Formats: sequence, C-alpha cells, structure tokens
Amino acid sequence: KGRVNPAEVIAALINHKSDVSEGIKYAQDKIDGSMSILLLFKNKIIAARDKYGRTPVSIGKKKDGYCVSFENSAFINLGFKFYKELGAGEIVSITSDEVTVLKEPNKQKKVCSFLWTYYGYPTSTYEGVGVEAMRYRCGELMKQYDEGINLDYVAGIPDSGLAHAIGYSNVSNVPFA
Repeated sequence: KGRVNPAEVIAALINHKSDVSEGIKYAQDKIDGSMSILLLFKNKIIAARDKYGRTPVSIGKKKDGYCVSFENSAFINLGFKFYKELGAGEIVSITSDEVTVLKEPNKQKKVCSFLWTYYGYPTSTYEGVGVEAMRYRCGELMKQYDEGINLDYVAGIPDSGLAHAIGYSNVSNVPFA
C-alpha cells in the first residue's frame, strides 16, 4: 500500500522510449544502482546486464537454442555449454538461432565482490574467475594479516566460508575442522 515496485518503475522508464533497447539504455542511465533484466517476448529474449556489471548475465548454447542465467553452472544440467557473459551495460537480443548485440558493453565495470566471497554458487565462474578458486585464494590472503594470532583450528561458516577456511588452512598449517 503506497510502496513503489522497482519492476514497475523500470518498465515505466523503458516505456519512455519507442524502442525497447533504447528504453533499457534510458533506464540504465536514470537508475543509480543495479538492474540486470530479462524481457521475454514470443520469439526472443532481450537480456541486459546492469550498467556497472555488478551482477552477471550469462548465455548458454546448445545446437537448438540458447538460455540465459545468473549462474553459468546451471547450463550443464540443462545440456547447454557456456557461450558468453554479457559485459557491463551490454544489451542483447536472443532467438533460438542467434545472439545479436543491441548495445556494446561499457568499458568500465564494478563487479560485486560478494559474487565470489558469499552468494555465488561454488561451481560458477564470473569474469573468467571460478568462485571456489577465488574463495581459496581469499583464505590464503587472510594468512598475511594474522600476526600474533594463535589458532587451534580454522572453520568456515556459512558454507560459502568453507573454501576460505581451507585456503587459510593450506597456507598456515592450522588444521581445518
């Protein structure tokens, strides 16, 4: 009651222009924040990654079509192979036959670090970097800042912290438990 629905605001901004891709560009310019979008039409999908590239949009491909997902690790279960990750602000039109770039990606991006450290699925890859590998590396780097700390064990909490803890354990010789 009286609350603003973000999806309705984005739709209203897109509708300020006569063309969908121009409308998305307009919305990307007006919104201060992230908005990755999938618009479903009868014969196509228009996909757009937010202007800063904070949240990923990945495209998978198989012989009879394409799919789009936030997590590229979803492709294998559906029989798709990784095709491409959209760049910051990039807009594409996807049919069963092709992916057409409607707007080239921006040069600068500000990827959300929480993808790798917290909420990304461990088998996913963002910007060519595997989530689990990044978490191991973060754990290894934590060892550089633990001067004077005497630890009996290291543990990861929640599940996304397991790889951090294992990475730390591997370089510190503190047992993982």
